[in-house]
Amino acid sequence: MFRPLVSMILSVLLMPGYSFGGQQTPSVKVQAAKIKGGAKIAVRLQSGEQIRGRMGQISDSGFNVEPLKAGKGMTRTIAFDQVESLRPVKSHIVIYIVVGVVTAGLIVGIIYAAALAELTHKL
Repeated sequence: MFRPLVSMILSVLLMPGYSFGGQQTPSVKVQAAKIKGGAKIAVRLQSGEQIRGRMGQISDSGFNVEPLKAGKGMTRTIAFDQVESLRPVKSHIVIYIVVGVVTAGLIVGIIYAAALAELTHKL
């Protein structure tokens, strides 16, 4: 009784293009268009090579990857059909700043508590 229902549900779920997320991975061209010029990126080519740099100009056939530091390397043109994956690289500077502020706050708090304990102990 339940077997036909279960098999129908499974066949629909396993069809290409259907998943619980309901979204397919956007094309490399769409991904590249969403990344701002000058942003840090990581590119994995179909050959297995990995490239890190900054997003350069985008054309109909590909995009440029500029070196991370000016004068260190050359701009490289990558065709969209050579790319396996493209993603922006996030900066961790905000995390470093937060950790630094929290650490400084803890140190100041410990010094304040020690000084307060010393003053109350003398009274």
